Amino acid sequence: MRFKDHITENLLAFGIMPKLSGFKYLREAIRQCFLDESLLRNLVNRLYPSVAKVFNTSSAIVERNMRNALDNAYRNGGFLYLNDYFNSIVYTMDYKMTNGEFLALVVLKIKLDILENAFNDKKNEN
Repeated sequence: MRFKDHITENLLAFGIMPKLSGFKYLREAIRQCFLDESLLRNLVNRLYPSVAKVFNTSSAIVERNMRNALDNAYRNGGFLYLNDYFNSIVYTMDYKMTNGEFLALVVLKIKLDILENAFNDKKNEN
């Protein structure tokens, strides 16, 4: 599976719909944070401008549309997917994640998925 498709699959699992402009900004932000986790520590001055540059827009628009996409997912219960993924109650509807928390979580989840796939491939070789 292509990396971009893996990110898309995760966003869809959280209930973030491609029709929202924040979807493409989130996908690009996750890609960049996966490659450079230090971006997660400086969203305003580094990540948002970097994503905005890719789409020829402003940092404020990137941040607002990402937040709007996450708000939609939150209202529709999309974050409850975390409980299924971790097979435990790690998220309840009384907490609304920030953009940074969501990005860090998805980057971590993708890294765990990649490690799990590599482990299973190695196990199947033996």
